[in-house]
Amino acid sequence: LKGIYFDRFFSDYDPFTLNEDKEVWMIYGASPDLFPGYTLFSLHMGNTIYFENSSLNFKLNILNLFNTTYISDAQNNSSYVEDAPMNSGPASASVFFGMGRKLITSIEYKF
Repeated sequence: LKGIYFDRFFSDYDPFTLNEDKEVWMIYGASPDLFPGYTLFSLHMGNTIYFENSSLNFKLNILNLFNTTYISDAQNNSSYVEDAPMNSGPASASVFFGMGRKLITSIEYKF
């Protein structure tokens, strides 16, 4: 069992997309969005059965064991959002959700 905690995750941010008429440092409150932290757990296990001149290996991996919903990437002032205000606020952001639970199995026979 493996757990990984992610925190202090900020969106991708380009301050030059905010306003063409103002200097970047004059824009009040311009900052990238901070998204909530999250923890992902993965389970990895396997077993090998040995024979006289060969072996059989079974592996099972479950990524995102508890099927946690999380934001894996975000972009402020996204070109994917139509008619967005381009003010670095939540209305101008695109978010991308992370991968759900994933099951990976393998069987290996060595002779």
